[in-house]
Amino acid sequence: MKNWRNIFVMCAAFFSLTSCSDKVEVLKQETNFGAAIINGKSYRDYLTVAEALSNQFFYTPLNGSGKFLISDGSVAYLQFVLRDDSAHSVHESWLVLLGISIPEGETFPVIGKEYPIQYSPVTDHTFAGGGNFYEQKRLEQMKATNPAELPSGVGGLKIPYSIDFITLKGTLTFSNSEPSKDGKMVNYSGQYTLENQPDEEYGKISINGNFHLAMDKM
Repeated sequence: MKNWRNIFVMCAAFFSLTSCSDKVEVLKQETNFGAAIINGKSYRDYLTVAEALSNQFFYTPLNGSGKFLISDGSVAYLQFVLRDDSAHSVHESWLVLLGISIPEGETFPVIGKEYPIQYSPVTDHTFAGGGNFYEQKRLEQMKATNPAELPSGVGGLKIPYSIDFITLKGTLTFSNSEPSKDGKMVNYSGQYTLENQPDEEYGKISINGNFHLAMDKM
């Protein structure tokens, strides 16, 4: 969130010196974090300056867009908020949340490695206690107590206006990395292919996407 606070300070200074029309144009400027095709339709993962200032997507599992993180239990979490231009809230968006268990001794992410995502009940949003698998630290608990049953990676999908996560399988690959201009973060690019387990309620959902995310420099 530090980056967005810096943006807020810069925008405040800029707004004091510019006209209304210029201010509107600045608020419309976007930072793009990726894109995806879902069942043949195009969606983007992006954030405008106005949305960043109002914390529009703060209440996603990872508290916003554009970054991924590694937990103390050596699990990497990535999030994609995929929407078309008519969607202006989390509830109107397709939200993908991935958790990848990092093998002991491995530095995550390995560029060019294909990380498998498996169908798993771990992604179920309705288990006792509520919350999602990231908030409940389900993968960390399994890694500590029952590693034999730990999936290498899991994926959960929320369709627009839904509450529950749908389990996903597929692959994710990091294809490139480079340090940010200030040297405090590393920017990563990659791609993923995911699909649900079709049923009578949701049918078949296929997702092919790419991402541009950042992580704090270790």
